[in-house]
Order: sequence, then C-alpha cells, then structure tokens
Amino acid sequence: MSEQTVDWRALPAGRKLDRVVAERMGWTEIVEYRDDTLFVYAPGQRYDSEELPRFSTDANAALALAIDMPERQSTFVLEFDRYTWTAYLKYYADRFGAWVDGEKMTANEAPLAIVRAFLTWKDGQRE
Repeated sequence: MSEQTVDWRALPAGRKLDRVVAERMGWTEIVEYRDDTLFVYAPGQRYDSEELPRFSTDANAALALAIDMPERQSTFVLEFDRYTWTAYLKYYADRFGAWVDGEKMTANEAPLAIVRAFLTWKDGQRE
C-alpha cells in the first residue's frame, strides 16, 4: 500500500493507518520470502507484517510518535475533555511570547488522536 493512494483522514484506527504512519516515517515495506518466512524491512530494522507497531491503537507506540514530533520552538499537547482526546502542536509564534495552536486532531482514543496529529504534522512538512 502506498500512502499517496490513501486518505488517512478517512481511516479508522487499525493496521492500514499504522502502515501509513510507517511510510510517513520513511519506512519502506519490502516483502521477501526466505525459508517460507515473510519478512518486511524498515530502515535499520526488520519487521514481519504483524510486528509493525500498532501506532493507532497502542498508547506506547503512539507516544513514541509524539516524542519525535515537536520541532524547534514547539511543543506537543494532548488533552482530554471527558469524551474526546485532542492532540496538536503548539508553536512559539513570535518574540513577544505568543503561542499559536496547530491544527487540532480529535478522536475517542488517545492513540488515534496522536496518530492524526502526527500525520497532520507530516503533511505540513511537505508544504
């Protein structure tokens, strides 16, 4: 699956969304069979398809994305308001100390909100 053919905003939490995250991280899926075993390779790492981190459903995997996400003069924010998780980057905007919120991504589960914020951030890096 190529992430260019997938509208990640329409995907629910699950393996398709996890693969989009992996591709945005620069991982290239290369499938190879050796001795009847399937291997999927990522830069510096080797995964079989079931070992790909479950970014969109596992809080630990999602938080690893959040740690890598903030750019210089920004901070990652994760909020909960009784029913909904919201994740976004907050940017230091100017020399007067103003902060500007990035696009806020929401979901019923924290890992999904974090993944959506990560993909939004990656989309912004392409511009």
